[in-house]
Amino acid sequence: MVRDWIGDLRLASRVALAGPVARLLVIALLPTGITDAAFNAALHATQSVFG
Repeated sequence: MVRDWIGDLRLASRVALAGPVARLLVIALLPTGITDAAFNAALHATQSVFG
């Protein structure tokens, strides 16, 4: 039972850290222009659906 609780705690900590780590990665990549193509594709897709 304690082992299950420790596993759940580890999983919860990984999930809690995944968001901020992904946010920092995106912030670090934005100035480089690497994400421009994906952003533009998503922008055009939403504009064609909602615009």
